[in-house]
Amino acid sequence: MTFLAILGVLFLLGMFLMLRSPIVRMLIATVAPILLARLLTPRNQTPHRHDAKEMDTREAREILGVSELASREDILEAHRRLMKHMHPDKGGSNYFAARINRARDVLLDTTGITLDQ
Repeated sequence: MTFLAILGVLFLLGMFLMLRSPIVRMLIATVAPILLARLLTPRNQTPHRHDAKEMDTREAREILGVSELASREDILEAHRRLMKHMHPDKGGSNYFAARINRARDVLLDTTGITLDQ
C-alpha cells in the first residue's frame, strides 16, 4: 500500500471519528498537522536560526493550539504536551522542537510572563 493510500484511509477514518466525538475532533485538530509535517520532514533537517526567531503570536498560538485568552499555565501545558511527542530524544525533530520552544517563548514574552514566574 502506498503512502498516499495509507494517508487517505487515515483521513477517512479521522473524518468519521471527528463527526462522532468532540474530544477526538480536538485531538485531531491539535496533533494531526504536527504528525503530518513530521512524516513529511526529512529526519536530518535541523532548525534554521531565522526560522526559529521569526514568529508572530498568531503562528505561535497555532503551533501550541491555544487561544488568545490562554493563561501562562495553558501555554506551558500545551508546550509540555507537544514536547512529549516531538522532543528529539523521543524520536522527534530538532526543527519542530525549536519551533515549539519558540512558540512558547513568543507567547510568554507577549503576555509579559516569564518562565520563572
